[in-house]
Order: sequence, then structure tokens, then C-alpha cells
Amino acid sequence: MLCVKSSTGSSLINSFPFASKRQMIRGFRALLICSLAWVLAIEVFLVPPQTPVSPTKLLVGQASPIEQPNESPAKISPQQVFAPHWSTKNGFNTKIYIRNVHINQTITAKLSLITAHRIVTLPDAHIEPLQTISVDVAQALTENGESTEQSGGARIDFQAESSGAVNAYAQVLNTSNSLGFYFPFMQNSAPTAGSLDAVAWYYSKNTDAFVALQNTTEKTVTVAPTISVAGRTMSLGKRRLKPYGAATIKIPSPEHYEDDNQRSVGLRIAYSGKPGAVIAQGWTADEKIGFSTSFAFHQPSKCDCAADTQHLYGTGLQIGASATMAGAIFTPYLAAKNRSEKPLTVTPIFQYAVGDGTDKVTLPSITLNPQESALVNLLKYREDGTIPSWVSIGSIDLQYTGEGGEVIAELASVDQSGSMINPVPLSCRGGRALHMSFWRTDGDWQSSILIQNIAPEENDVEVTISYPGGIYVIERMLAAGATTEISVNQLQQSQEPDKSGRRIPKEAASGGMNLWSRNINDGLVINSMLVNPVTKTCGSCNGAGYATGAYLIESDAPYTATGFREHFVGDRFSLRIEVRYSTGGSSQDSTNTSTTRSSNTAVARYDGAIVANGVGSATISADTLQRYFRDYACSQSYPLTARSTLTVNPAISSITPARGLIGNTIQITINGDGFGATPKVNVPANGGITVSNVSAANGGTQVKATFAIAVDATGGDKAISVTAGGKTSNSKNFFVQVPTSFKVLSASVFPGQTANGAPPSKPYGFALSIRYQVMDQATTPQPIMATMRLKENLLNAKVDGQSAGSDNLDTNVTTSGFTEGDGTFVDQPVGVTNLQPFGVAIYTQELLIELSSSNKPVLRTNDWNISGRAGCGRMTNNNDIDVRVTCP
Repeated sequence: MLCVKSSTGSSLINSFPFASKRQMIRGFRALLICSLAWVLAIEVFLVPPQTPVSPTKLLVGQASPIEQPNESPAKISPQQVFAPHWSTKNGFNTKIYIRNVHINQTITAKLSLITAHRIVTLPDAHIEPLQTISVDVAQALTENGESTEQSGGARIDFQAESSGAVNAYAQVLNTSNSLGFYFPFMQNSAPTAGSLDAVAWYYSKNTDAFVALQNTTEKTVTVAPTISVAGRTMSLGKRRLKPYGAATIKIPSPEHYEDDNQRSVGLRIAYSGKPGAVIAQGWTADEKIGFSTSFAFHQPSKCDCAADTQHLYGTGLQIGASATMAGAIFTPYLAAKNRSEKPLTVTPIFQYAVGDGTDKVTLPSITLNPQESALVNLLKYREDGTIPSWVSIGSIDLQYTGEGGEVIAELASVDQSGSMINPVPLSCRGGRALHMSFWRTDGDWQSSILIQNIAPEENDVEVTISYPGGIYVIERMLAAGATTEISVNQLQQSQEPDKSGRRIPKEAASGGMNLWSRNINDGLVINSMLVNPVTKTCGSCNGAGYATGAYLIESDAPYTATGFREHFVGDRFSLRIEVRYSTGGSSQDSTNTSTTRSSNTAVARYDGAIVANGVGSATISADTLQRYFRDYACSQSYPLTARSTLTVNPAISSITPARGLIGNTIQITINGDGFGATPKVNVPANGGITVSNVSAANGGTQVKATFAIAVDATGGDKAISVTAGGKTSNSKNFFVQVPTSFKVLSASVFPGQTANGAPPSKPYGFALSIRYQVMDQATTPQPIMATMRLKENLLNAKVDGQSAGSDNLDTNVTTSGFTEGDGTFVDQPVGVTNLQPFGVAIYTQELLIELSSSNKPVLRTNDWNISGRAGCGRMTNNNDIDVRVTCP
């Protein structure tokens, strides 16, 4: 006779009567089982067979070799690198810079310009060690009988041990519109097959984004680009690229610029052919203000930078008022994309110099869903004091847990006019040998390099600056975390000699840099900065024009803003004034604190910043600190007055409790401010929550309500908001819980019996006492703190391989038939005991929650395995429960 315990007693699987769980068993074999239970603009360059062309002039600089450590000779083989875009159209000019990074080996390079109708191949260029050459694309086109108004791609062929022996860039400039792009040449291979990924961001409503693609093979390939914005993915169609063909695609602009989540766009380029058959580069531009920056596409290879915590390092991040450029105020923007299929959290660490050392702060984390991108304005962390207000430059370390390469990011600092952009390259690890492909100091050009030591110890760094006719060597010892800047302009102007007495000639206009760590691998991160500043001030209005308007906006708002965002009670934010000029440009100014005022202090007050006091509207007015010309003749200057209307809504800070079980009715409290006397609680339509008994409490800082959650409600977050005074608050999530699993809290031998939990009258077998907690469906399951009805099924009982009775279905688990109020319960005794020894008893126990008469999901299955000895043995479900008593 096989016996199974239930909440009201025990019943026999073979239907023999049984009195209670304490009457442990008689019958056949006297065995007891106890159980508890967008639209495209595209320009395609089609490439026919290669055509010989006439020579072009190259600007060549000489460089003297220096000694390097002896290395084993590497195999020399043909190499190719590609750049999918250059342009000499619409006011743009392109120069291609090619640098031989070898210290003592000459390279012969062949540059080919890929146009819409042919390949223009230029004569071989012999590049000496550490030498940089430049090619004027317009001049090369002219000398080969081509129109100078073209766009296309480029290829460099050379012989070397690897494609990294040549470091080349295409510099695409439109100086009259302050537009500039730097496109690195890339190799035509990838470690693994897969799509290319990038993240782009939009500075303003007038920002346009483009992607250039190039086929690096001799076979036609198919390219399928897609974009993702705010969780939505859209195909941009398919395009065929003929051998070595290139294409330029304009990316659709975001629909809602005001939403930061929609100011970043994830891009993915899928393609046919072998890995590396297609390369891609992207850029964004706003021609009206001279904003321009480029972004990179990333291959699907893993960075393999660390076992667990991954990094993206960058240095030279400018933030706030510039220490070197008078009047410039920089706002850093960080765009990040999760290219994986799981949620990731990115934590930015900002590091800055303090005296002779460094300090760092951890910025708020960024949570990214699969394939999601986000844009973060880092200036707000300087304004709220997270980053000290005196800091103007620093370094960044983006950290996340996962595999290398799962997060890609772009980082750039933009000045208040939008025309001065300082990109910050990000690397998943440091390097030992790094390069600045080219520098120039002619005209207004300024060239410098920032070097950070990310190693935990001192780094002995040697920097070799090459120029036509020679080299200049600098040695720096960098402490752990330290950063140093080397300015070529400053070294030229000061004529400071290096340790060998060499000086960079004042007439030298271009060259390159090589960096080498003498003692540490993977310790250096650099930011090569090539800048041509644009003057933004004037004495006679000829430069900036006269002021036509002033707009009072939030200090972290983009220059295009003309008013305030919506705010909530308790918000606090700083102000600035955006001044617009007749020329279409703009500049920033601070507010005069003595004249900043609010029309309704019950709604908002000013105490150095705006503080939202209560629900309603108020007009905020402020005057500029500076004086501005208001007419064409610049006859007289005045302070400008700017004003904007502030709308303040109720604010929710939290909901208590924040979770509730389907099929239950619970009392909730919404905490916050501005709820007034007659609030209304808003829940999602058809979300399964019915609201009643709504009342205000605690002086308008709380709302009490009853939530009746339907038994068939969909689980997960439900956005809850409050409407008061005709205005609606922010939303906070209330999580509807669905029982999903039983978590084991403890499992031990059933107490008060023999050593193996059996009664003395039936000593053979094993019995346990198990405490469980009911858990919900969250990604990290959470306890369900509620009383729930329990049921169980007992199935397939066998002893020593023989059937031991019929199944027992849909029985109560506890005496009450319910869990305790906190969602826990104890299943005891559960096991098998017998008068006589046996080998092994097995059976299946299904534990379930009865949500309704027709909805009884099984949340846990235990496949029990019990030994049949006296005073010792083992009982396990072959998973997370395994209790043993050692046998003598």
C-alpha cells in the first residue's frame, strides 16, 4: 500500500483509506510517500575594370630611422586597406594622409581613387620609416583627366607583414562651412562572419546622417542596412555593390528630436560574401551651424579585453568652459548601443587630474535593452556637482559586464556654437605602440595629442614626432592613471630641444607621431587632436552679426531649444540664455542672478536655480550678463531679456507596495508631491487593473487607492500616473506579479523522528521538511508577498522499479490549503518510509498554485529519489535538494 500525505490527512494511491499523516502506514509493503507540495538618398559608384592613369604629385617628408628592439622577421605579403568615402563636391576638399608606422622599413604604397565610372590608380609612393605623405584628391583627379566635382572610395595596396603597417586617413573638409570629417582606412577582412554595427547621434533637428559602404572584393555583394530607434527596427532596403563599388546612403532623421532616446540611432549593415567583404563609415552634419562628426562601424569580433568586466577607454573629454580656448563651453555627448541580444548596464567612470594625482567619480549607469541605443549629455553631471565644477577635461572608462564588443559607443565634446567638435576615440584596451597618422601646424591648424596611462603602475613612454627631414623624441614617465598633453605647435614655437638637441623646425607644416611604452603592454590610450579654431567674436559685427533674439532655456538644453521642457514638482534646474544672431549663428550667456524672476512663486521660485514648487504655470524671466548689439550698425549695445513659460506637473517618487499579485486586491500608496485634494489615478487601458477608493493624503504628497488586479491580467510593469489640477504627473511602474516558481529556502531532515526523518515504527526510508517561497516572473525573480492556494499532483510512484500505486491529483499541500501571508510554506513530511528495507523509491511531485478553478499552473516539479535504509540514507530531487545522513 502506497500512502501519500495531503493537507487534510493521507489518502492511498490505490484507494485504501488512511486516517492522517501522523498514522504512518500500513498495507501492501507498508510504504508511505509523504509530500507537500526611413526614405533613402543613395549614390552608388559602380566600378569597371581598372584603368591606368597618369602620375600625380605626392607631398613627401623625410624621416630618419631610429633603433627599435630586435624582432623575428615577419612574412611580407600583399595588403589592402580601404576608405569608402572622399569628396570634392559642394565645397569639400579631401586630402589622404598615408603614414608608414615602421621604424626602420620603407613601404611602397599604391593609392587608387574609386570614382563612379573607373578606378584612378596613382603612381607608386615610396614611404620612408615614420614618414607621412599626403595626396590632394582634387589635384590627383585633375592630373588624370577627371572632374574635380566627385565623390567616391579609395584603396591602398602595399607589401608588409600586416595591414597595420600603414596608417591612413581621408580628411574631408569644407572650411567655409566649418565641416570636417576624418575617415580611417580599414582592412578588408574580419575575424568572423556577421554584420557591422554602429551608433550615430543627432545634435539638432537639422542634423543629417550618412553611411558610406564599399565592396572590398572582386565579386558583387548584397548589402542590407537597417536602423533601430527607440526599440523600433526599420529596414533601409537592399543594395548590390559591384566589385570594389561604393555607395553613400542618407539615414532617415528621427521623428521626435526632443526625446534623447530618439536622438541616437543604431545601425546594422548585413552583407553577403566573405567576412570583411564590406566596410562602412558614417558621419553626421548640420551645415547651418558647422556641426560635423564621424562614427565608426564595428566588426562582429569579440574584443576579448577582459574575462568579465569590459571597458571602453577614452581621454581628452572636454567638459564645461575650456581651459585653453577662451569663450568655448563644451558639452560632451555619449552615444552607446547594445549590439547583443541581452540587456546590458553601462557604468561610466570619469577621471580627472587633482594636483599631482588623479581622482574619479562614478556617473549614473545606462541600461540598454537588446539592440537599444541611448544618448547621454554628460555636462549635467558637472552642473549637478557629480563632476567638480572646476574640471574642464578628463578621461572616461565605460564599464559593463559581458563579452567584449557587446557595447559600442561614440563620444564627442561640442562647443556652444555646435561647430567645434572634439571626438574622443574609445578603445576596449590600451596599447603599447600607438600612432598619430598626421599632424599639421600651417595656417590656423593646431595639433596635439593627449596620452593617458590606464595601467596600475608607472608607464615609461617615448614619443617620436616625425617631420620632413628629421625626428624629435620626447620621454615622459606617467604615473598610474595620469594624463599628459603634447602640443606640436607649442614645441615649434618654443624651439625647445629634445635630449639630443633636435628641434622641430618652425617651417615644418606636417608630420606624424609614434608612441611606444618601454615597460608596459596595453597601458596607453590616446586622443589625437587636429583643430582649426573658428573665431566666434567680433568688434564690428562682421563676424557674428547683430543679436536678433534671446531664449531662456535649461543649461543642458541644445542650442535649438526655445523654451523649457515639462517639469515636475520638486525638480531643480539651472538656466542659460541662447543668443541668436542675424547671420544664423548663436552663442551662450549666463543669466543675471539679480534680475532673474518668476511670475508665480507658488509654482516656481529662483534661488540660484529654478525650483518647481507646485502644480501650475509660471513665466520665468532673466537678463543676459553681457551686452549685445541689436541693430545692423552696431550703434549701441544692451543686455537682452529672455523669458519662457514653465509648466509644472505633479510628481510621483514611488509606489508602495511596488508589486502586486494577479487575482488580488491591494491597497497602494503613491508618494510624491502636487497631488492636490482630488487626484485621479491613471492605469493602462486593458492592463487588468481596476482602481477605486482614490483619496489624497498627507497634504497632497500622497494618494491612497485600491488596485483590483484581474486573475487574467498580463504580468509585468504597468505605468501609473496621477492627474491633478488638469496636469498629469510622470509615470512610475507598478509590477503585476505572476507566480512562476517555488524557491527552496531550506531543506532538512523531518524533525522529531529518527535520524533519517522516519517514524520509529517505520524506520526505513527518508523524510524531509522543506520551506519554499513563491517567486514571480521578473528577470531576477522576486518573492510574492501574498496568501495563495496550493495544490499538488503525485505521480508515477515506483519502488525498486515496480509500480507502487495510482496517481494522486489536485490535493491540498498544507493543512490550510494556502501559503502563509508572505508567500512561504512548509512541505513536511515529504518522503518515503517503510516497515522493511528497500533499495530505491521514486515518484514525481508537481507543486502548483491555484489561481482559479481553471488556472492551476505547475510551478515546480520534484523527481524524488529515496534510499530505503534505517537511520541513514539520502533523499534528492536530482537538482537543488539533496539531503544525506551518513550511514555507519
